[in-house]
Amino acid sequence: MKSRNFSFYLMFLISPIVMIFYGFLNKDIKTKKSIFIIFISIYGFTAFFEEGTDASRHLLNVANHYSSLGFEEFFNESIAIFNFQPNENTNDDIFIHILSFLAGYFNSPRLLYFLVSIIYGFFLVESIFLILQRFKDENRGFLLFFFILYFVLWKNVEGINSIRNHTGAWVLFYGILNYLETKNKKFLFFVFLSILIHFQYFLIVVPVLIVTLTRLPKFFYLILFVASFIFSIPKSAIVQNISNTELGQNKSKSYIKDDDYLNKRDQIKFANTRFYTNVAKTNLIYFSILSAALIIIFSGIYFNNMNSFEGSLFSIGLSMISLANILEDIPAVYSRIYSNAGLYVLAVFVLVIQNRSLHNGFLPKFIINLLLYSLVLFCLSVLIFKISLLLTYSSIFLFCAPFFALIMGNEVNISIREVLGWFL
Repeated sequence: MKSRNFSFYLMFLISPIVMIFYGFLNKDIKTKKSIFIIFISIYGFTAFFEEGTDASRHLLNVANHYSSLGFEEFFNESIAIFNFQPNENTNDDIFIHILSFLAGYFNSPRLLYFLVSIIYGFFLVESIFLILQRFKDENRGFLLFFFILYFVLWKNVEGINSIRNHTGAWVLFYGILNYLETKNKKFLFFVFLSILIHFQYFLIVVPVLIVTLTRLPKFFYLILFVASFIFSIPKSAIVQNISNTELGQNKSKSYIKDDDYLNKRDQIKFANTRFYTNVAKTNLIYFSILSAALIIIFSGIYFNNMNSFEGSLFSIGLSMISLANILEDIPAVYSRIYSNAGLYVLAVFVLVIQNRSLHNGFLPKFIINLLLYSLVLFCLSVLIFKISLLLTYSSIFLFCAPFFALIMGNEVNISIREVLGWFL
């Protein structure tokens, strides 16, 4: 057994890509999970991050600030974060602050992404399997395969780049899936944990808590959903109201700064890019989530043919979309809330396609199929963009000898997409 385990882990050091194929072929669920989590950890450790990405800024901050940070300074800075008065060059959230300190302590900026990737990988893999394990029969087909792929790639491993936002999303999602499944309140701890990972989740968890802790009728969430397309709060009113406190001033400046940063980054990053990138970089990327939600609503299954788990999950998705619409004047907030809503809506979408309940609603089957295949055509551009982004961050070291990423550094690291560009 020890010899087998040694060979198992040795293969990861030789070729992580080979091991990921082994993971898909392996029938043991625990082994599958272990393989995928280890692969994601190596993916993050070897990832290719260009200058100007969130990751490059985080790595630089570890090298410039945290590598020389003593424990007493770290403790004082942690207190300042909890007092909502972070020091200059300190990360705003305690999660990344702690991991950056650990990476700086060992004088290894890359260690930051290895630690993040272990945590990220665990919650991503566990959450996806929690959905897939609810499949009740052997129903297969193109539509199911396509939307499973779309769901998995919606907030996939390329999100490691930003660290906080995507990690917080998977931690929150994992906690809610388990709570809805078991009704064990200990899983609500992960709701609180997501706020420690990214402070903005104090806003995102509001719809989650309303759905999970109250018994409001489904019509309430539908009415809220419709109303959110009519009423929204202007940015000036939001900034004016939350700026009454020092914390509000800091956070409002931060989100406006995020908007400016994202706009400038996208203008540079997406200039002269392919059509699928130009589609995906706009808010049209969220149209796929809205469309999936509308298909579920008009089919009638939200009210008549969903179990408690699916109904609660979809109510959370609708509530998040509503909140995003209400706050659409702050793009950084809008996009983060909507991308979280995508997880919940797509999870339900996959489940109702797999268990065929979507085809047993009010709409005729041929109408449902027409809507689904039309949605596939629209989602293709987003899916290609997601795969392209994944390859942009994927290191060539995933094919062979990933430990060279540590020995040789980012100077010789090359993305898989760049290598493919040599031949295409």
